[in-house]
Amino acid sequence: MNKDNILYNYINYSLEIIILSIIFISIALYFKNKYLICISGTFLFFILFFFRNFPVYKYSKNDNININGIISPSSSKIIMIKEKKTHNFIKTYLSPLDEHILVSPINGKILNIESNPTKNDAERMRITLQDDNGNIMHFDQIVSIFGRWGWMTKVLIDKRVIISSKIGDTLKQGERYGIIRFGSNMEYFLPKEYQIKARIGEKCELGESVIAMLKN
Repeated sequence: MNKDNILYNYINYSLEIIILSIIFISIALYFKNKYLICISGTFLFFILFFFRNFPVYKYSKNDNININGIISPSSSKIIMIKEKKTHNFIKTYLSPLDEHILVSPINGKILNIESNPTKNDAERMRITLQDDNGNIMHFDQIVSIFGRWGWMTKVLIDKRVIISSKIGDTLKQGERYGIIRFGSNMEYFLPKEYQIKARIGEKCELGESVIAMLKN
């Protein structure tokens, strides 16, 4: 099954939660409890909405911008930008209304995938990419420490950051490589060869917004 398929998305990333929601609805219907029916139905609707999978190839009309640039790997809002000596740093926030699918920001190769949590993270997965010019960049998928002990994460979705690609894979710009299930942040570590185009407060569209451009 194609991983850009909506059915693939639900089966692989949210099947356990959907089944649990259906069980709750069935129990509520059996007891004819309108409050439980409303709550469980709302929860099921939220899960179906949260794990939706709209088309992820959202190239802009000017393809040259994407070829020479880094597109947003997530649907998120930029909350921090720092230009450092060795690299440029961007931090973003994914709201519950955002698609949590992750797509490749460049045409490039996966050099490494590692779990690299800090003291503030419940989960952090880092994917390292290399573009066609040899520039190396890191993209961190983060689940904050808040909610670590939630029963749902332990019973159903203990692993909330899923990378569906593997080391050595070559990705096309806009190609899906994973998903954050109930996570909230991403951090980008970009090489100095790229100039940041995004701005703090900007809402970036998945696979479409250009966050940085190759210099010269």
